[in-house]
Amino acid sequence: MKDLLNKLELQEKEIIEVGKRLFHASPNGYHFDNYCIALLNRSINLLNGFIQLARSDNFIAAFALVRIHLDTLQRIYAFHLIEKNPDEIVEEILSGKKQIKDYQNKNTKKKLNDGELSKELSSLPDFEWVKQVYNAGNEFVHFSVKHLKSSTVSNIEKGTLNSTIAMGSVLIEDSEKEGACIYMEKITESIILFIDSWIDQKKSYLE
Repeated sequence: MKDLLNKLELQEKEIIEVGKRLFHASPNGYHFDNYCIALLNRSINLLNGFIQLARSDNFIAAFALVRIHLDTLQRIYAFHLIEKNPDEIVEEILSGKKQIKDYQNKNTKKKLNDGELSKELSSLPDFEWVKQVYNAGNEFVHFSVKHLKSSTVSNIEKGTLNSTIAMGSVLIEDSEKEGACIYMEKITESIILFIDSWIDQKKSYLE
């Protein structure tokens, strides 16, 4: 667990570096640059919050941040599914005229709600894990059986039920905690990947 969290701390520095690359990629600013900066700012704060919660063994709260971090990834990928100039989209979002969920998927013509974004993203090579993280994360964002299992241990043979109200996540398996760290890392890597792709696109405009 210690090594996994140390890797996440290194990703905080990577987020800062991709922000610098974004600034220096071209002398011309784009509205989409501001959108990417907001995504990176959200990412570094979610990552930092997750690390602190994980170190205090508060995974009931930390798991919810994995789902929110995935939301950031889905919202940068959404631009690949909209038949419109990215700067135009950002202008409409900033003006309050639209949200990502109001746009249509150019391929399926479906509204880009969270479920549609998760489905489309998980269909990409090496992104099959997205759907699993999306579904599991929803169970910690919304009160579910996951919360019941993280506070109660039942023994059917003995007919006993032991519950706890305490700080920490002693009833959550270590494998689930480690999985959350791994997926936070994968989500961050993916966000950086998409932003680096945009940086390369900006550079091509100067060639």
